[in-house]
Amino acid sequence: MDEFNSSGAPWTEPDEPVTAAPDWGDPPLGPEATAVPIVFALICVVGLAGNLLVIYVVWKYERMKSVTNYYIVNLAVADVSFLICCVPFSAAGFATTSWHYGPFMCKFVFYFMQVGWMLCRSSGFESHKCSETLDRRE
Repeated sequence: MDEFNSSGAPWTEPDEPVTAAPDWGDPPLGPEATAVPIVFALICVVGLAGNLLVIYVVWKYERMKSVTNYYIVNLAVADVSFLICCVPFSAAGFATTSWHYGPFMCKFVFYFMQVGWMLCRSSGFESHKCSETLDRRE
């Protein structure tokens, strides 16, 4: 029984051994490979400075310790964790064509981004509901 290839011709052994695909190197990166990480770095520095200042002020001064300010501190902590755990890796994604941080960090960063987004959306909805409730009580 003869074997045939997809074109219907009889199958024959190749003359040369089959090797892996040729390595043409990484594809060329555009201007966003430089611009986006710079913008992300600026956002990260300004965001970290501002959020850490909020946390410090509420921690340091007694009269700033209120329920509202604790809520703001919780948002600042969430923002700092996002800025540390997600923004640098997103910037690296624009600057390179592959992931260099291993499988654990791949899963952790993706998980943290998804959970952070869900918490951000849920806290936004909840604060909206709380403000509506307080407005109706007055």
